[in-house]
Amino acid sequence: MTRQGVLTRSEQPMHLWAIMNEGVLRRQVGGERVMKEQLNHLVDISAQPNVTLQVLPYAAGAHAAMLGSFATLSFSSGEWNAFLAIIKSGGLDALA
Repeated sequence: MTRQGVLTRSEQPMHLWAIMNEGVLRRQVGGERVMKEQLNHLVDISAQPNVTLQVLPYAAGAHAAMLGSFATLSFSSGEWNAFLAIIKSGGLDALA
C-alpha cells in the first residue's frame, strides 16, 4: 500500500496511465468480496486527476500487447523508455 502513496501525495504525484485487459476485471481472484473491494479501489483511484485507467475489451481482438505486458516511462528530461515483459525475457529499450 505504501507504493500507492506516490499517486496521492500532495507534492508532484506520479501520473499513471494504465490499460487493462478486460479479463483482469472479470477473472475472480480471492472471492466475490475481494473482487468488489478491488474494483471499488480502481474506481476510487481513477477519480484522481493524475490517474487514467482504460479497459481493452475482448472485442478488440488481436493487439500489440498480446505477447506480454509493457510499461513506458517518461522522465523530466523528456526521455522515454519502454520495459517489455515477455514470457521468457524482459528488457528496457529507449524509444525513438
